[in-house]
Amino acid sequence: MLNNLTWGTYFTAVIAILAIYEAAIMLLFYRAEITALLQRRSTSAGNNNNDNKKTEAFPGKDEIFEGIDSVVAGLRDILAKAGKDASKAELLSRLSKRLENYAGLQHRVFGPAINNDIIAHARKLCGVNFSIEELNNEWKRFSG
Repeated sequence: MLNNLTWGTYFTAVIAILAIYEAAIMLLFYRAEITALLQRRSTSAGNNNNDNKKTEAFPGKDEIFEGIDSVVAGLRDILAKAGKDASKAELLSRLSKRLENYAGLQHRVFGPAINNDIIAHARKLCGVNFSIEELNNEWKRFSG
């Protein structure tokens, strides 16, 4: 019986079994990522027919992710331009104006990250020490 088995048949069987195994592992561990990818593809294909319809896995994520780099760069630019001569109140006012329309500030990940970035760069560039409570209180004024 083993005489009828060739190396080509053996490798074909091994490759087929490995492909099935890898597909099962990918579905088991990466199910959420695969469904998000498939939904994104179906959304982009459906955008040609109806631009107002959104079927994303995470509603509102585009508004949060949109422009995070430009927001952070803008905040650092404000701090760099203010320099060592700026007061804490003046910096808070400038930073508030930049962040008042940014939805990512209320996000559970981006809000603290932005606060930590402001605290670190304000200390380094301006010599001003902010606390997390001060920043959160300032953001609460215009967020709600």
